[in-house]
Amino acid sequence: MTIKNNIKAFTLIEILVAMVILSIGFSIIFRSYQFCIFALTYLSEKTTANSLISKVYDDLSIQIITNNFELPPLENSFEYPFEEFSYQIELSPVEFASFDKYTIKNDGNLYDLKISVLQNDSKKTYSSTTKIYLPESPE
Repeated sequence: MTIKNNIKAFTLIEILVAMVILSIGFSIIFRSYQFCIFALTYLSEKTTANSLISKVYDDLSIQIITNNFELPPLENSFEYPFEEFSYQIELSPVEFASFDKYTIKNDGNLYDLKISVLQNDSKKTYSSTTKIYLPESPE
């Protein structure tokens, strides 16, 4: 009598190879997961900073108009829930080329306006630059 051994099973080598392939796949998935978390954190901070820059610009525009074109403080902190952020405003006049051929009514100045939002706990800075026209203050 002969006994036939028809049991089909995986060998130890096949199991080890499968485990190596699975571990490589899991490590790739884990790294991509870490990258996604990093990207979401960065984009969240950037979105918050852009919203705060927009708020500073809007507040600046309103304060200039309602306070006889006087500038507000150029450095300040935000209120709750953004107390970990602060901002700086830099104004510098725009230099124009000579306009000898043209007559220009000059009743104000054009400035480069740079608003920087600083995240105090991580020392990150987000900036935006635009132009702003400030008329001469009415007398």
